Amino acid sequence: MLFRSKLAAAGVITGWGPDLSPEAIGYPVMAFLTLEIRQATVLGGRVTFSVAVMGSGPAVLYLHPAGGLEFDTFLEDLATRYTLYAPYFPGTAPDAPYEIHHVQTLLDVLLAYEELIGALGLPRSVPFVRARRAA
Repeated sequence: MLFRSKLAAAGVITGWGPDLSPEAIGYPVMAFLTLEIRQATVLGGRVTFSVAVMGSGPAVLYLHPAGGLEFDTFLEDLATRYTLYAPYFPGTAPDAPYEIHHVQTLLDVLLAYEELIGALGLPRSVPFVRARRAA
């Protein structure tokens, strides 16, 4: 109980619910972003994309590397200036690892992304960014 009192006195514990002050434990809030997960079904219902959407501004499509979608400072920075649409490539979404089995060819991938852009209501000429891992 003494430990809890010291944390409350220091402003770390701000209430008796699960509320914490990031500033009091050394993590100042630099920006606030909301994250929305949307789903879109393409290729005649064979593939369902999960798409992370965050930020505000002009739309940008983010294509993640082969290792999967990871939220990092690069994406957070993009989301401060753009509305970022980051689809999980089929088979990389945590809740749908077997979606990759419905994509047979590179043409399937291209058609899936083209349909996804339309399903999200994005312009066909939406700019995209892809990430590369540092060597």
